[in-house]
Amino acid sequence: MTTNEKNEIIQQQLRNDLAYQYSVENNDIFNMMTTLKAHGLESTFRAAELQVQYGQIVATIAEYNAA
Repeated sequence: MTTNEKNEIIQQQLRNDLAYQYSVENNDIFNMMTTLKAHGLESTFRAAELQVQYGQIVATIAEYNAA
């Protein structure tokens, strides 16, 4: 499984989680680490950083498509 596929699965799983949303909106990697750990997922700094970036990309695409 590629990193992109893992990030997509995590995004689908956590997209309605308020802590996940906060982390993405505020570029908060440390909060994302805690959120990932709470869900039993890999919670390293790098994993959280990639998930925040992935969430931001998904949000940007959603905004673009809504316009």
